[in-house]
Amino acid sequence: MHRVICALLAASASCATAQEAVFLTPAEGSVALGEVVEFSAAAGEERLAWPTERVEHFFARTAWTQENRDTLAAGKTDRADKTPAPLGRDSGTTIAAWPAELPGVLMLGCDFAPRFERVSAESFRAFVDRVLPVSRRTALGSIPSEGEVTLRRVESAKALVEVEAAGERPVSIATSKTGQVVEIRLLMDPMHAEVGSDIAVRVYSEIPGPKEGVVIATNTTTGEVMRVLTNDSATANITVSAAGRWRVEFHAVVLEESGDADWAVHTATVTFDVAGASDGEVTK
Repeated sequence: MHRVICALLAASASCATAQEAVFLTPAEGSVALGEVVEFSAAAGEERLAWPTERVEHFFARTAWTQENRDTLAAGKTDRADKTPAPLGRDSGTTIAAWPAELPGVLMLGCDFAPRFERVSAESFRAFVDRVLPVSRRTALGSIPSEGEVTLRRVESAKALVEVEAAGERPVSIATSKTGQVVEIRLLMDPMHAEVGSDIAVRVYSEIPGPKEGVVIATNTTTGEVMRVLTNDSATANITVSAAGRWRVEFHAVVLEESGDADWAVHTATVTFDVAGASDGEVTK
């Protein structure tokens, strides 16, 4: 029987006070060949049911293969008649699973269907202050001092897991571009980075923001948070100050032209472990 390695997916939720980014977060940065990676949904500190209706595209990539899914809903199959196996938990959280069948790096990713979110103007203003440089805030127009605003959210997330096999030379696809609608591309394999070194990333978005934007990197093991400006080529260097679990996020924000929302927010995240991280913990 395969030993099951659990993972957590932190996903955004509609609320009147804050905007949460979507994080696909493995509980362990490396697993043995043949084990199973599980992932579930959470908004910030709150665990949620898996947002199956929101998953527009799911992929699992290795050095030799990429499998794509149109749905992750329990009991349903996509056009390829395949689906990950969701497992129920007593808390009501739905956990989806994916097998680690090939050695090297396994990249898991999701594109979520666009959605609308009502938030307080105060929290949106605080969000903008956190995720955008001053040079980009003026283009957003005037944010109300009170009341609520409507956001159109476009979100993508991915995570890296190293699959180890005795006698096999690891193959890394950590730096490959996924083509997600909004993406943080790693320009080097972060899982084998030395503490004190830099990791270069490049960000992509369909709306303005990658150039002269902000990349936010959080080490959830130590609690350290760093904000790094991107340059004219939409790249930024993140200093690996410590081993552990790293969550990296990027947000682009523009005035919404459709009239259905006040602003559009495009968000990309990537999660990985730098060697020396302790095992993650699954909240059931």
